[in-house]
Amino acid sequence: FILTIPFHKVDRLQSFSFCGFYLRSLFIQNLYNGSFTQFLCFGFEKTVETKAPKKSNEAALQDWSKKSNVKTERVNYTAEFVVDSNFGVPGAITVTNKHQKEFFLEAITIEGFACGPVHFPCNSWVQSKKDHPGKRIFFSNEPYLPSETPAGLKALREKELKNLRGDGRGVRKLSDRVYDYDLYNDLGNPDKGIELARPTLGGQKIPYPRRCRTGRVPTDTDMYAESRVEKPLPMYVPRDEQFEESKQDTFSFGRLKAVLHSLIPSLKASFSAENRDFSGFSDIDNLYSEGVLLKLGLQDELIKKLPLPTLVSRFQESQGILRYDTPKILSKDKFAWLRDDEFGRQALAGINPVNIEKLQVFPPVSKLDPEIYGPQESALKEEHILGQLNGMSVQQ
Repeated sequence: FILTIPFHKVDRLQSFSFCGFYLRSLFIQNLYNGSFTQFLCFGFEKTVETKAPKKSNEAALQDWSKKSNVKTERVNYTAEFVVDSNFGVPGAITVTNKHQKEFFLEAITIEGFACGPVHFPCNSWVQSKKDHPGKRIFFSNEPYLPSETPAGLKALREKELKNLRGDGRGVRKLSDRVYDYDLYNDLGNPDKGIELARPTLGGQKIPYPRRCRTGRVPTDTDMYAESRVEKPLPMYVPRDEQFEESKQDTFSFGRLKAVLHSLIPSLKASFSAENRDFSGFSDIDNLYSEGVLLKLGLQDELIKKLPLPTLVSRFQESQGILRYDTPKILSKDKFAWLRDDEFGRQALAGINPVNIEKLQVFPPVSKLDPEIYGPQESALKEEHILGQLNGMSVQQ
């Protein structure tokens, strides 16, 4: 979204406005009085000889208090700043978040320059100044070759790269945006027993795989093993790489459905004494179309008995929570699972590929103990599979 701002001059100074600053309204609440977000723009001449960038005055968002209660996914704010007429082309902009909470910044668009609108794609979480005192910097979407990058812009990019790489020290916070790497030395849990210890993966000889460095304290029994994060505590992931709330809720909801599906046999036994055996294939189809508990009329009782008070409202909102997801193969052909070729495909798909061997002798000969599993010679004959060989013989 681009908001057109009229261009005008004031005593050899030029006044500009930028827009396209979007915040997620979920985080625009409980802000203290006098809080605002500051911006500082850096201008560059398109010559390599230009050393230091030119800076604008700091600008604050307008109409923050009026729009703080807007109930929408995106909110558009504007701000104005004044620069010299020889300011150059905007190449970078810093953001200081003086609010109590983080917010999601999607984009910034600066208008009023002779070169036209300058776009800054952001798509990043900007942390509060009290958590991260440093300013966030964003760059315009104009590409530069390394040899053509203005010196001032190159220095800002190197500083940002240094911040992203980190210094390899300290414990990572969930709000951090550091992408440094470490060995896989947290696979085991030796504090709970020597049998739970695991070797370290990675290092100079085998540099991969690597994991994102977290900086947690070592275990009590092994100083070279990093302590683990146990559920429900979250694992550190750079803030911009974390799943959105809606996707994370989907994952949590899916895990809950899986747990409840595994409880169905015991739930049927505890809620109903009637015989609920399958009477035909239609009953299997109803697992996906109606849901087991809905069919038995037991969902209300289940909600009351489950020790999940915080999720009761979500049960009531989604009446089909215990409805099985229809397998893709059944959505195309309900009886595909009855055919031999599909049975064979599923059997092979469920076997570790390491255990699959090339057929050397026909008919196949088993290596299992004949006293337990019977004769080792297979009863399979060439005529049994001839129709599936596409015109070839068994020897071919």
